[in-house]
Amino acid sequence: MLSNQKENLGGMQSVDGVFQFHNLAQILGVKRRRIFDIIHVLESLKIVEHLGLKKIKWLGFAHLPQTIDFLRTAPLAEQNQEPRQASNYA
Repeated sequence: MLSNQKENLGGMQSVDGVFQFHNLAQILGVKRRRIFDIIHVLESLKIVEHLGLKKIKWLGFAHLPQTIDFLRTAPLAEQNQEPRQASNYA
């Protein structure tokens, strides 16, 4: 893919895979506050990268298998650690 190639994601135009998501709520038919929930899930799966205020970069699904493998093993690693002490910020 050329670096200057325009991409289209659900009616959103992009250059270099960078999208502004200010109108994404309307395109997807969800409330604006849910866009951030969606972006956080996609970011945790390394499908998008949050670049700043209302901008994301589409990374694609190339890293998804490694990310899922990591998420499967992460809870096991945490079980082997000593329990955390309760925070004073209840």
